[in-house]
Amino acid sequence: MPKMDLETRRRQCAHVTLDDLTEGLRRVGVQSGDTVLCHSSLSKFGYVEGGAETVVEALVKVVGPAGTVASAAGQPSADLEPSPVFDLLNTPARRGVISEAVRKRATGRSPHLVDSISALGPAAAYLTSTHSDSNCGADSPYQKIMATDAQILLLGVSHNSNTTFEAIEEEMAPSYVKFREVPGVRIIDESGQERPLPTRLHDYDYPYDFNRMNAPLIRAGAQTGIVIGEAIVRRISAAKMRQVVMAAIQADPFALRLRPGQRRLPEIPTSIHDLPE
Repeated sequence: MPKMDLETRRRQCAHVTLDDLTEGLRRVGVQSGDTVLCHSSLSKFGYVEGGAETVVEALVKVVGPAGTVASAAGQPSADLEPSPVFDLLNTPARRGVISEAVRKRATGRSPHLVDSISALGPAAAYLTSTHSDSNCGADSPYQKIMATDAQILLLGVSHNSNTTFEAIEEEMAPSYVKFREVPGVRIIDESGQERPLPTRLHDYDYPYDFNRMNAPLIRAGAQTGIVIGEAIVRRISAAKMRQVVMAAIQADPFALRLRPGQRRLPEIPTSIHDLPE
């Protein structure tokens, strides 16, 4: 389907305001003082007045001055060029326009080529000051998100965009967890100095199917969901998610992965247009 231009979206889609977003985020369970990690699709909301900046403003308003807003800020591994250079301050976040809007306002960004996060708020320095050479290892922001029971927000996207699942896999290290080294990666840091950035990326033989955990997370009380505009918004307790997923992997090491011949579950709804009539 061709991408809908902005004017068509304005005419045909639900209009979502700053007030709609702040009310909805509070209703799904985001509270003042929370740290939230967002994975997002702006277009799923419908037509947001003010665009991605309005979504970021709503997040900042709801968590308040004591809260922190974080978002994915890396790039897809499939898009890597040979000997890539990651400019911590200037390389765009290629995880959607909301992620890029967070990056532009962020006070910290973690040093990883693919799974960097950016953040603004009191916990930003803690979350972003380190990042393991692997995607989601012990020093990565994703482990810190779980350790502090931050809230993961899926804004119009499914669990297949939820990178924290991979952090749990790295922690538990089932047999399929493997890595490949990316040669020649360099980083330009905050001071403008260029230096090597050792980088290992996931190299698993088995495709993921993180949506399998949607129902178990709901049953465990780890996840709530609502509709804002046309988007389905899910809030997940990172600490409770860790408990649920660790138990699932202990029971079946392939709880998140497809064995040969298996197919992914149908995508869980991410907008009202995906819901059965």
